[in-house]
Amino acid sequence: MITILVWSERLLALAIFFQTIEMMQLRPLWSDLGIWRWSTLQKDFSSMPAGIPKLFDFLFKEKSFQSLLWIRLIAAFSVWIIPPGTIIMAILFFTTWLIPIRWRGLFNGGSDSMTALVAFALWIAQSFSSHEGIVKACFAYIAVQVTASYFIAGIVKAKNHEWREGFALPIFFKTPRYDSPPEWAKRFFDHPVRAQWASNLIIIFECTFPIAWLNPQLCIAYLVAAFLFHVLNFWIFGLNRFVFAWLAGYPALYYMSTLLTRP
Repeated sequence: MITILVWSERLLALAIFFQTIEMMQLRPLWSDLGIWRWSTLQKDFSSMPAGIPKLFDFLFKEKSFQSLLWIRLIAAFSVWIIPPGTIIMAILFFTTWLIPIRWRGLFNGGSDSMTALVAFALWIAQSFSSHEGIVKACFAYIAVQVTASYFIAGIVKAKNHEWREGFALPIFFKTPRYDSPPEWAKRFFDHPVRAQWASNLIIIFECTFPIAWLNPQLCIAYLVAAFLFHVLNFWIFGLNRFVFAWLAGYPALYYMSTLLTRP
């Protein structure tokens, strides 16, 4: 169980490390002269109880926010060097929680949510690492969230006519919000039959994901498929954050699959 905790923490740290590097690269956009500068966003917090706006002003101005990101980066890097302990995991969680406040909501959607919930659960697990029941409960929480993320997505797609008929995937390739996909992907999914087959395979995979709980072998198969699915999305759509955010939750799900098969 301790091994699972260690690897969960390391994979979470890897996700946070890359997310922080990305945020640092965007500094021209959130600096005091950028389009997402704090002086504009802070107005939405003016009605909060006294003291909170001042705290946020202190944390989210350009220099302070850059310092916060450096603390986060160093904490994430240190997890791979030394045993993290409660303080490091608390830093990873609270900085992950503060960043969406800075942006008045999630900066990168589902990947931010998954990172935050895994960071919270692992912080609790690390804080009570000597209590086996609490650590198991934290792993169960992560495993349920990972499973639900696929299962609910599959159910939503299954109810959608455009997904079932294969119309949804080609539409994604024409959406400006995503990076320009490679030409081979455009050609492949432009074919209606291939697009429908691919869409339905995704639906079946996501809807049957709870099967991963039944035994470790099935779990590994589903986790490998899920990892390749996210890598493919990264390659085609540029969704890099999802690869590492979900990867951090996989050890917990694998651990739960081993528990359920024990006599």
